[in-house]
Amino acid sequence: MSRLQHQMTFKTLTVLQEYLGDWHNLLMHQKAACEILAELYDPHSIMQSPMCRVIFCWCGRFDIFTSLISGRETMLGREWFSVCQQYYRERAVMYQDDINHRIEEANASLRTIAIDMSILSAKRVRESIHHDEFMDESDALGRRILEWRSNMHPSLRDQAYAITLGGSPGPGSDSIADTYTPGTLFGGPLWPMNFALIGWYALILSHRHQTALALQRQPPVEDERMAFQVCQLTEAIECYPEALPGAAFYAAHTSVAVASLFLLKDDRHIAWARRKFAKIEQSGYIFPTDFRIKISEMWNIPDIKYDWLPNGGNNSDVIRSIRSSMNDQDRITSAGDVPSQDITDMKAIFGSMKLEEAQNELSPVSGQSSVGFSDNVAAGPEFGDRDISESQAHWEQLSGSH
Repeated sequence: MSRLQHQMTFKTLTVLQEYLGDWHNLLMHQKAACEILAELYDPHSIMQSPMCRVIFCWCGRFDIFTSLISGRETMLGREWFSVCQQYYRERAVMYQDDINHRIEEANASLRTIAIDMSILSAKRVRESIHHDEFMDESDALGRRILEWRSNMHPSLRDQAYAITLGGSPGPGSDSIADTYTPGTLFGGPLWPMNFALIGWYALILSHRHQTALALQRQPPVEDERMAFQVCQLTEAIECYPEALPGAAFYAAHTSVAVASLFLLKDDRHIAWARRKFAKIEQSGYIFPTDFRIKISEMWNIPDIKYDWLPNGGNNSDVIRSIRSSMNDQDRITSAGDVPSQDITDMKAIFGSMKLEEAQNELSPVSGQSSVGFSDNVAAGPEFGDRDISESQAHWEQLSGSH
């Protein structure tokens, strides 16, 4: 088996472990994949074939995710992401009539912002940056995040592709978002931008949470509005008849978790979040036990430690079996493994504050949560359809070799 095939195996295992909630082994295989990537390629050579671009975007997505969750540096340096962004920027200029290249450029730009945020977050967690320097860098990063949307090419905001779902919320609807608001979704060639926007909103929330922790101040009140945008977009995708089943959850499960934590902490919003978490797990993504425990403590609902819904909801035996297996795995692999413990504890999010203090000191308004974590940013397509289709023939040849 070639080194590239080994890397694909590691990445497949990483995806499987993320979806099973096995974050200990996810980190181990992510590290192995990044090491092989760095041995085989450099930031420039990896951009030279569709297959390699797919692999890098896949690997980079997990690298950012684990870094933001654990508060540790990424395994790949910033240059990998900046070179990727420059590559897609040049393609967008070269093929100005192809909107897919502009979408790829926008996603690559968002990943570069996310890597810079992960670097800054790691400095804060390690306490290796002076407070004033952190605030200067955080302010500059905040401006870049907000400008991402306003600076993107106008064709990516073309209202001609805006979608309005037919109908209206039924009486007694338990949704917290009106998915029938005109122009909530983009359709046609701009469909991928719905997922990019979900990731963007989640990145804003995560950055503001990080800044609030550093200042020991209340996060901006408009965080609730940002969280609502994520919920509204996700529900609209879920309701859109032409969307693939489960598309909203497969591409944006972590963003939904981020948004849920910034919503009002009243019964209606908590019930909505619990239903969404349960539905995400029924779709195939299992949240780690530690995450469920921390949410249980934050909402002061002990039952959530065991199931998202009261009395187990409609969880299948398969979900319960997976959870039990992952609990056993955590006990076996966590002892003495500091990096793995950082990610399962979500050190960058919860490690620098006590939940009781968070509710009293950081809550923007009475009854609102203040804890969040960043999405595996660049939700949605992290590489173009063209790259995927062009890489298929390459992979078939590779799989047939020994």
